[in-house]
Amino acid sequence: MKTAEFLSRLKGRSRHNTQAAVLREDSGIHSIVDLIRPQEPWELCLNALFNLEEEPQAPVKASAELRLAWFITFYPSKCILQPREQKINAKGE
Repeated sequence: MKTAEFLSRLKGRSRHNTQAAVLREDSGIHSIVDLIRPQEPWELCLNALFNLEEEPQAPVKASAELRLAWFITFYPSKCILQPREQKINAKGE
C-alpha cells in the first residue's frame, strides 16, 4: 500500500493513485506518506538561521551495543518489512 501511495504522489494521475485509494479503503490503514512534509529551500535556510542562536549541543554518544536493521522479504504478490535489533561487533558491523 505504501509503495502505491508513494508512486501515486510521484506520478500524479496514474493507476497507482486509484490502486492506493482502493488499498486504503480495503485495509482501513492510514497512510504514513503525509507524515513527512518536504521543506522548501527558503524554509531550510530560515531554520538554519534560527538555530544559529542556540548553544551547541554536546554530542550524544550512541548506544554502541544495538542497532535497528530493516529486512525486506519479497514474495510474488507482496513484500514484508521487518525491523530487527542487531548487536554491533568491534568493527562496527
